[in-house]
Amino acid sequence: MEQFGVASGVLRARKIKTQGRIYATAAHNLRLRSQANIDEARSRENQVIFDSLNFDRQERGGLYKSLMAYYDELQIKRKQDNVLMYEYVVTASPEFFRGKTPSQVKEWADHQSKFFHEQFGQNYKVAFLHLDEKTPHLHIICSTEIKSVKKYKNRYGSCEKET
Repeated sequence: MEQFGVASGVLRARKIKTQGRIYATAAHNLRLRSQANIDEARSRENQVIFDSLNFDRQERGGLYKSLMAYYDELQIKRKQDNVLMYEYVVTASPEFFRGKTPSQVKEWADHQSKFFHEQFGQNYKVAFLHLDEKTPHLHIICSTEIKSVKKYKNRYGSCEKET
């Protein structure tokens, strides 16, 4: 990350297990509710820089509905207390962003997005760039499905089942 200089990087990870938390996450990320630390005059500068779910951004339930439709398409059975998605917040120190042009901040965000795509592959679903708070940052949403092969053995032989 030499082209971006030295910075104090910040990464926060959070498991999200309920429909209500997904709704709250979407409402915050899409600015469907107001908050004291948000400069609403600058909210139009925020961007969705990646969205493989193609969810409805006008409705706070759009992210939840699209994510559940994705899981249904994969025939994933949901159980109580499952982790439904992960949310990562990525940012750097305020000093890092001081004097950066909008295109330099976008380049930083694209670099972070590329990194998450490389690390999480198809589980990387959505990235929001927020520019209306004190420090620019990304909220990244990842799905939780993991493909596995289970091997079973009994007196009749053995078999494998992909889940």
